[in-house]
Amino acid sequence: MNMKQVAIVTGAGSGIGKAVAALYVEAGLNVVLIDKVFSQSPAFSNRQNMGIERLTFDVSDENEWCQAALHIDRVYGSADILVNCAGISSSDSLEHGSSDVWNSIMNVNARSVYHSMCTFIPVMKKQKSGSIVNLTSVGHCIGIGGGTVYPASKGAIISMSRRVAAEYGKYNIRINTVCPGWIETPMTKNARQQKMDEFVGRQALKLTGQPEDVAQAVFFLTSEKARFITGTEIVVDGGLLIT
Repeated sequence: MNMKQVAIVTGAGSGIGKAVAALYVEAGLNVVLIDKVFSQSPAFSNRQNMGIERLTFDVSDENEWCQAALHIDRVYGSADILVNCAGISSSDSLEHGSSDVWNSIMNVNARSVYHSMCTFIPVMKKQKSGSIVNLTSVGHCIGIGGGTVYPASKGAIISMSRRVAAEYGKYNIRINTVCPGWIETPMTKNARQQKMDEFVGRQALKLTGQPEDVAQAVFFLTSEKARFITGTEIVVDGGLLIT
């Protein structure tokens, strides 16, 4: 059994999740990439013998998480790092939304975080160590960009993460969140230019954020350098919230 640390990353098929996974691969960890769909990824194509594995399933499905946990335990024997990056969005206003939109976004964004933590915290508790980072968004606290359900789902993640951090700190399990601003990912590439300009124009740093900018914050929070940090949020937004 390989005794290297094991990092589990959801939403790892593209965007921020893919950038996060790449850092763990470079650091020499065993990395389990989870997504509903994987495209061909040059970043990982030549590293299949370096402890990289893809699991394809719906992260909002509790039964799928149970199966994943059994597999990871059998193959790797531990779960040291969990990063929840999977997410979807909608720009529907309150009037034009629907219960289907609500359920879909809440299931992928918030329910998946709940199921993943329920799955792997018992493992980390037994190990007496573990680090979890849940991706949220500055959209949960500012009225910009449209949409109602998406910021609600991200606010739920923050509340859940704080509570779980308080409850499981005594087992040396740390739970933090990272709140990105406007990041150039497949999820945002179809946004109107006007919307992108609105975000970037309001930032203190007039830059378009990249997935790697967020990934570095995640990597820090799951490292030993952040051993005394739990139950908090790191904002990676180019200074959007301060303007």
